[in-house]
Amino acid sequence: MVITLLQGESTPKQLADWLLQRGHWVIPVTQLLPQGLSDDAVVAVASRESLIVLTCDQDFRNQRRHPLIEYLVVDIRPQQDIVVVFERIIQLLEAHYRWCQSNGQRFCATMTRNRYTVYLWTRVDTERRIAAA
Repeated sequence: MVITLLQGESTPKQLADWLLQRGHWVIPVTQLLPQGLSDDAVVAVASRESLIVLTCDQDFRNQRRHPLIEYLVVDIRPQQDIVVVFERIIQLLEAHYRWCQSNGQRFCATMTRNRYTVYLWTRVDTERRIAAA
């Protein structure tokens, strides 16, 4: 199943290129909006076009401010390790995406380097903590 992502300005190009090679669609936000626009403008485009926001900007995790968008917030430092980490957990994220699609849930994930742990939230406001070692 192909995941369609809106690449935020803070997302490393190497990650977008790797996801494209894996068969997912990654659309740079700068193809749809002028550079430097607000998060609210990005949210509006993502919602209108049914895109998952791929970003390193932690503000997108704010469910009160952005309750309707789907997102994947990545917080991995140093950023040159980002593809290595994604290689280890991409199957988990793809499975979570398929589950959300099958169950009518929003795809919302935050990925950190902290012990290769991924936190995945669903619309039911439950948190599932899944380690991908």
